[in-house]
Amino acid sequence: MAINHLKYLSKGYLVQLSLVLSMVCFISACSPKTTQVITAPAPSVVEEIEEEEPALVPPPPIKEEVITSLVGNPKIVGMFEKTPCFGKCPVYSITLFDDGSIYLEGKMNLSYIGKYQSQLSKAQMVELQFKAEEIGYFSLENTYPPKGQPLMADFPLTKTYIRIGNKEKIISNRHDSPTSLRQFETYLENLYFALDWIKQ
Repeated sequence: MAINHLKYLSKGYLVQLSLVLSMVCFISACSPKTTQVITAPAPSVVEEIEEEEPALVPPPPIKEEVITSLVGNPKIVGMFEKTPCFGKCPVYSITLFDDGSIYLEGKMNLSYIGKYQSQLSKAQMVELQFKAEEIGYFSLENTYPPKGQPLMADFPLTKTYIRIGNKEKIISNRHDSPTSLRQFETYLENLYFALDWIKQ
């Protein structure tokens, strides 16, 4: 009798235990599951900052006057001028540059009226300078006739200008000048008018 009662209790216990377990399983199955999502750390993005190259700035343009000074600007080294008189004296002016280029402007009583251009050779340039030094051009008076002497206004005025190195001088000669100066003026006239002049 006791054994049968124990069996009965054991069966009842097992039934209750199975019911409890079933309910636990049911509740566990119905309850929402929390899923833990493990996210991998995002790869670090390293932005490469490119250094900007400095913009190329073009050099400033060379000014025209700088270019001229570099190349070399011809300088006036001689002038010869005849002014009007009361008659039919030739009136003209001649300008000579250190590169041998020479310019004539004829104004009146001359076969060359207008502007002309020609060229002296190096040998002619050297000879001209030698002639000027030979007569002592730079030691002569600046004006003839010298101040204080009578002036004959009817005579044409001959102006000469010579530059050699750092020495330069202008002589205005109307009359009563040294023979050497008059001969030098004649030399210049013959030299200049023997050139082939090209009209500009």
